[in-house]
Amino acid sequence: MPAPFPGMDPYLEGPHLQGFCVQFFAHFQRLVAPLVQPRYYTFIDRHVYLTVLSGDTIGRIRPDIGVAEWFPEPARTRPRGATAAEPRAGVRSAPVSRLLEAPVYRTLPRAAEVEEQIFLEIRDFETGRTVCVIEVLSPENKDSGPGRDEYRQKRERILRSDAHLVELDLLRRGARLPTVEPLPPLDYLVSVSRSQERPRCGIWPISLRDPLPTIPIPLLDGDDDVLLDLQAVFSAAYDAAGFLTTIRYDRPLRPALSPDDVARARELLQTSGAAWPPA
Repeated sequence: MPAPFPGMDPYLEGPHLQGFCVQFFAHFQRLVAPLVQPRYYTFIDRHVYLTVLSGDTIGRIRPDIGVAEWFPEPARTRPRGATAAEPRAGVRSAPVSRLLEAPVYRTLPRAAEVEEQIFLEIRDFETGRTVCVIEVLSPENKDSGPGRDEYRQKRERILRSDAHLVELDLLRRGARLPTVEPLPPLDYLVSVSRSQERPRCGIWPISLRDPLPTIPIPLLDGDDDVLLDLQAVFSAAYDAAGFLTTIRYDRPLRPALSPDDVARARELLQTSGAAWPPA
């Protein structure tokens, strides 16, 4: 079912944001990959951070190994009084008289939160070189704290490289990433930083009332930009997840909409069949 808003849905800024980003990047890749082949290929990766509590401080670590779930085979029961089965051929076993207790116990740091930052790269097929990085900002990137600091460090590394950077800020909350000149009035924005034009950066201001724009995805010198319709990507992601039936449109928004946008949003939600919070 189509989204009630013409562009970005502000209700996605809540608990559905991470699920939306997963769907968004999947459809972004599906649409852009055929446009850049065969010279380039697309690659989705993620940063995984564990926020751990230690005393009064919060530390963030990035695990460098995967974690897999293991489901043991259910224990087989045998009739009361029956003897244990003989061990299988070739398997050595020893009788266990009791369970061994650990000589020392300690408390492990408690993982308070797992944060995942998904991003997409366009890479040169022959060399594997990263040509363009596409990021969708998360609340952790925009709120003050370790997440924002880490993202800004990563951003600086990209800006010092020869890779292009495309950033989608689809959040009304939080601080905008810094620019020397003040940004125009906007609800959302897309920035395209071409490596050969830095520090100059293209900005697409987006209103809540407007569809998402078609933006250029820059490639290597000599190759034309790929034009990508962000609204088509958004609509495909929204429909695939069925957000119209899972988002609680009957709850107030944070941050709140302006009075003019409240009236417009009420009209759009009523037309779509979604509930609107009582006045």
